[in-house]
Amino acid sequence: MRTRKDKILLFLNQIVSDKEINSTEKAVFETYLKQLSNNEDINRCIYELKSKLSNLSMTNQLSSKGLAYFTELSRIEPSTSVSSMWNFLVRKK
Repeated sequence: MRTRKDKILLFLNQIVSDKEINSTEKAVFETYLKQLSNNEDINRCIYELKSKLSNLSMTNQLSSKGLAYFTELSRIEPSTSVSSMWNFLVRKK
């Protein structure tokens, strides 16, 4: 059975080998693929990757293929969204 990290590494490898993503997107995905391969914290890497992709999206620099990968990443890793990362700050009643 594959670990969470193995699944993300496989997903990122597939993205990096895709010829339809633009060079900016590829550089972003390669950065975090390299970090995860070097045993950086998976939660931080995914959170930062989503943040970078979100910024590209807001400046219209994310291609339709890049957007599809961003959407899929958000689907398979929902717990690393900005709101989820800061939920511990919300006081429970």
